[in-house]
Amino acid sequence: MSSPSSSLLHRLGRVFITRHAQAVLSRQDVVEALQRHAQRAAGAVVRRHRRTQLRPLFTACRFLSADRASNGKPFWMITEANASRTTILLPEDFSNRRQ
Repeated sequence: MSSPSSSLLHRLGRVFITRHAQAVLSRQDVVEALQRHAQRAAGAVVRRHRRTQLRPLFTACRFLSADRASNGKPFWMITEANASRTTILLPEDFSNRRQ
């Protein structure tokens, strides 16, 4: 397995992963998705959102992309607008945090 080049990782800032995502996702899935995310590629978007999310989503504050692990689990990568950090999380991690 290759790892992302330092120039790609530089665009992501510090990379963080939630405990839940770390327990569910393989290292290879995370590394490959981070490479796509850093290159501004969409990755494998959840099928039901395919029409609305053909490309990564840019907001005024963050760069967001979705991917799917080899075990079928969807996950997200969110990079702050200033590229200071990227967070990898599962959709339920975000939902649980907001409750």
